[in-house]
Amino acid sequence: MRLAILGLVFATVCSSAVGQTIRPPVTLRSFNLPPNFVPGGQLAAERVLGSSQYQLNAMQLLIQVRTLREECTRLPLAPSGRQAIVLAANLSVQRAEALHQASVRNNFAALPALRASLRGSLDALTRSVQLYLGGNPGLRQAIAQVEFAEQRLDGGNGGGIGGGNEQRESAARLAYAVESQSEQLRAAIADASNFGTDANMARALRNYAFGYRRLAESIETGIAIQQALSAYTALVEQWRGIVNAIGASFATNVIVQTQAARTNSLTADLGRVLGGAEQPLPPGPGLFPSRRCMVVGAGETGGPHVKLVHELNGPSHDFFAYDVQYRGGVRVAVADLNGDGTPDIVTAPGRGMIPLIRVFNGRDLSLMAQFVAYDPPFDLGVYVAAADLTPNGRALIAVGPGVGGPPHVKLFDLAAGRMISELYPYPKELRCGARPALGDINRDGLPELVTVPGAGNGPHVKIFNGADGALLREFSAVEESFRGGLFVAMADVTRNGRADLILGTDAGRVAVLKVVDGVTGRELGAVEPFGRNESGGVRVGTFDVNADGIMDLIAAPGAGVAGLPVRIYNGANSRLLHEFVPFQGNFAGGVFVGGK
Repeated sequence: MRLAILGLVFATVCSSAVGQTIRPPVTLRSFNLPPNFVPGGQLAAERVLGSSQYQLNAMQLLIQVRTLREECTRLPLAPSGRQAIVLAANLSVQRAEALHQASVRNNFAALPALRASLRGSLDALTRSVQLYLGGNPGLRQAIAQVEFAEQRLDGGNGGGIGGGNEQRESAARLAYAVESQSEQLRAAIADASNFGTDANMARALRNYAFGYRRLAESIETGIAIQQALSAYTALVEQWRGIVNAIGASFATNVIVQTQAARTNSLTADLGRVLGGAEQPLPPGPGLFPSRRCMVVGAGETGGPHVKLVHELNGPSHDFFAYDVQYRGGVRVAVADLNGDGTPDIVTAPGRGMIPLIRVFNGRDLSLMAQFVAYDPPFDLGVYVAAADLTPNGRALIAVGPGVGGPPHVKLFDLAAGRMISELYPYPKELRCGARPALGDINRDGLPELVTVPGAGNGPHVKIFNGADGALLREFSAVEESFRGGLFVAMADVTRNGRADLILGTDAGRVAVLKVVDGVTGRELGAVEPFGRNESGGVRVGTFDVNADGIMDLIAAPGAGVAGLPVRIYNGANSRLLHEFVPFQGNFAGGVFVGGK
């Protein structure tokens, strides 16, 4: 598409006054998921994709069951324990796959029996895990995520559509689920308290949980839905007070925050089923005081393993964005797409899989939306970028194909559920692909689109205006003779209100990370993170690791050498702040990173 047309589309969807009040959190939409799409050679579990909320919940449950299986089977176990856990884990995955396939095919008659069989195998798996691996904290979190995904699925049948028994049954199930999650939140707070749980908070949570039990029982015995909504609204007011108290006492405890997020998500689900208008409001600022997070994805030959961390010395939340048997790696991006104040996680697969982009909620890791970025038979891998929800309510994701594909960049708005523009920043006949980034360079409140090529083209950086799509600037990041490709991220490193460009070289020369002023093109700093003898490339991102308000620079290794660490440099002076190896063993596929 011509740049002039791109500009018209950008102007239509993005223009708004600077400083406009951001809307309440938006619902992200899934789209471009043909019900009969069967990509050649794909894993059976991914062959048919659905976009209804129930189908999303079924897919979320499948993702969490796969993650639990992977967590279980990679730990050291005696032969008898391994046999029991592997058998139950494999059976649970098979039944979760069958449940998801039935939901996609709208085979509603089969769902109850499939759900019951999955519940049986998950119960057996949980018993085996508690018997052989009961003290592992990572497994406890994985089991909690499975239970949360089950509760969202079980509460999503009625959806509030049409009322009647389905609505009533869904509402009762969700009310019981909120009770369960509230009790787990009370236990998490008790575990986190050095001197025991504050008596007032414990009492408030006990009363909150009991209120939902009474609500569930009332719904089951015939209370009018409008009366149930009134009781629910009163409970939401209690929840707001609990949230603020949690934020004041447990602002840095990720486990408590995550459990509170699960409780909040189920509370919100119940409000939607009962027909409430945007109930409840998001938790107060005290619950999630930090917008900081870093996401790490395994590179080539790795499974779709994603790690989310808020503090480098704190716990990580691990999950597998796609089937764990897929070995093409996973690319990641981070942005507050739905505008709730918490960064969300965007994933894209590497080579060998349909270009399925997924968005996970940063609060509870639930699957919010998914879409296929390119038409079949494309399977060359996708690079992805995302921007915070814009002042006019756009949830923007940019994608570019991997090497072997044309440099066809697309921009999607997930609030509208559609592609809003596309362009070829480099000649179509090149098969260098393209790698995008999004960030506000000119301080108009709208993210600019930046593109760099993969291997096969010169190191040409291009910046397109977010308001009209016009080409603002282009320059070469390194010597013109380099054809190995680049990586790009964007963040306001210099704290002048404008996004800077963070550029990294791909394989074929000494790996270098550069910070460049997006307005002038002037180089602001550079580091060689892996020494002059390493030429496997550097993938780039940003993360305020030391909480000083300055975005720090993430340098992640490319493929080829096992054991190279991810290194984080101070955004103010380029000094090394921290390094770590996210994936242990002999993994040499490289790492993809994103952060806020």
